[in-house]
Amino acid sequence: MGVGSLPSKKMVEQPTKILVGIPVGLESWIQLGTARWLSQAVKKNIDWYGWPSRAAEEGRNALVDLFLKNPRFTHLFFLDSDVVPPDDAIEKLLALDCDIAGGLCPVWYHGGRWWNVCKYDRQNKYYIMIPHNKELIEPFEVDAMGGTTLLIKRKVLETLEWPWFRTNYYRSGYVLSEDIYFTQKAKQAKFTIKIDPTVRCRHTNRVWLDEVFNAV
Repeated sequence: MGVGSLPSKKMVEQPTKILVGIPVGLESWIQLGTARWLSQAVKKNIDWYGWPSRAAEEGRNALVDLFLKNPRFTHLFFLDSDVVPPDDAIEKLLALDCDIAGGLCPVWYHGGRWWNVCKYDRQNKYYIMIPHNKELIEPFEVDAMGGTTLLIKRKVLETLEWPWFRTNYYRSGYVLSEDIYFTQKAKQAKFTIKIDPTVRCRHTNRVWLDEVFNAV
């Protein structure tokens, strides 16, 4: 009897499993709106873990360590303790199917209204935040972004070396925050960062910043 070719084995993909990581300051707490969002995430079989720390970079690095030690997780989703994403945020960010996916979060910076995403000005060598009033409809790539609503594939964190997050201080007085440092490092490693502008978060920061913006 002749020997036929063996049937090819199909690659079995690991089912998507997400850990939501929340760095929390030692004197802070998870806001009520954020807690409500987390309660809905748990119903979708999404786990979450809050990590109290003196600095955001400490909490973020500890959460990455926790994530990497558990191989069942495929994605780490960073969420700030005072930010409330849309209910379908994770589903939309997963649909982008890129290395790092994010939504838009309003921030108040130097007296102006901005989104937490940046383009890099290569001529002047600094990051430019995208204005809050800029019309954004279609998904787009960025060079850096803030650390909330940040969905990261496991391969990114397995590839990058510790520390994944670090705040850099410069003699000029410029400060490179830990989240910009991380996304900068990921871009240098040729990973893609993509934004879905329909994932628009609420940022409490003691008051609802989007309501403050509308009143200005």
